[in-house]
Amino acid sequence: MSVAAIPTSYSANAPIFVTDRRDSSPLRPTETTDRSDVQLRSERYALALHDAFQLPQDVATAFLNPIALETTDNSLVAASETISELLNPRSIHESMTPIRFEHHQRLVRGLACSLAWLYDRSPWHENSLVEQSALQALIPLYWIPANESWEKQLNQSLHHLRRHASFLLWRDSLEDVDIQAWLRRMNGNERPLAERVESAFRLCLSHLSQTFWSQLASQYQRSRLPGANNLSRELERETWALATSLLRKGSSVQLPTSFASASMAIDDIRSHWIRLRESLANRNAMGADDTENKLRALPPVDHSQAHRFVSIADRNSSPLLASLKQALESEENESLVSLAVVRAAQLDSTRLNNASPAWIASLCNDEELAVKGMFKTEGHDWVIVYSGVDRSELARKIREVFETLSSQRSREERSPSEQAFVAGVATVIDPTSSFQVTGLVDGAWRCLEAAQLQGPNAVKTIQVY
Repeated sequence: MSVAAIPTSYSANAPIFVTDRRDSSPLRPTETTDRSDVQLRSERYALALHDAFQLPQDVATAFLNPIALETTDNSLVAASETISELLNPRSIHESMTPIRFEHHQRLVRGLACSLAWLYDRSPWHENSLVEQSALQALIPLYWIPANESWEKQLNQSLHHLRRHASFLLWRDSLEDVDIQAWLRRMNGNERPLAERVESAFRLCLSHLSQTFWSQLASQYQRSRLPGANNLSRELERETWALATSLLRKGSSVQLPTSFASASMAIDDIRSHWIRLRESLANRNAMGADDTENKLRALPPVDHSQAHRFVSIADRNSSPLLASLKQALESEENESLVSLAVVRAAQLDSTRLNNASPAWIASLCNDEELAVKGMFKTEGHDWVIVYSGVDRSELARKIREVFETLSSQRSREERSPSEQAFVAGVATVIDPTSSFQVTGLVDGAWRCLEAAQLQGPNAVKTIQVY
């Protein structure tokens, strides 16, 4: 049965109740305490949703197995980097091989894709209830116990993100019966959304979600969706109350005892959520007018800047390592040091490699960025040491310059890859006394190689510890 074919009067066999057209308010189904009846109704409705909403395979993959998603959508870069702050790959692997690094990048891009779909389906700034439900889904990732792997919490968050997606589809299926009015009345209610839906509709969102996504797993992945560990009623209420407090500006947050061992401060969680929300809202915000302004604002190529780059043999050269050590030992900027490595996308072009890149004036501007060292290897990698600027800010700056130059090439009808570059960025913040600067070097070049694989204008970043 499709959602559109749901009967116009309540029946015990119908997957949901319908609406009293006289007052546009939902009718409660017959009172029952039979759990099997709730599960049966939830399963039937999930099958109806599956028939009514055909999710694209890439979206389904992002929710089911984000690491399997292959996407080069540059609009997700900022969101991916924000998510990556929660998922430190070194908490799982002591050493990061290129394969492990690429898998981690694919994982965070997949998560970013799922969150982008959720945001587009229902922008969080337009509905506080929806935003609260989305934040509740990510709470396991915000409360990862110190010195523990995030894999268990990630599985929990994926389960709840799928449940949140199922809720949005369920809501959309009832637009014609004014479900929005019912949801608006629920704003400010302290009971968790899932609990209220079950009470009013006799539908279990978790069971509905598990059935719906199991159908998609069978359809696209030819596999079964693992069983989910649903939240207990007590934990459901605790996480919902926590999400409520986090979204209320200035309100104190009373932590349940089960969250006391987390290492992330409340203010940091709020700040991170705001940045994540903005990265999703603004990922397509730069329009043609912005590109025009940035194109006009891009400084002209300053060939004298190129002479500031010290020639070195490779990334292990003493001048580069000494520059990094000096930047870390400086008391300025709270020991925040970033290393950026930029390379021409077409390495076989001698002319391009010997030319003065158009980005030099923007990325080596001492007035905007604290540049502590500039080097160029024999392999034509341009290397810049920064102090006091983290990888997110630096990556944003590099992407803006790359995108502006790309627009310029397009206007001049030149090949998109001509004079295009890629970049890798590594950042360390307040390192321990045993920290080796080679870790910063290795991280930046791993990111560079990953960016090279992705293609022109790609920028990859990592924080090293």
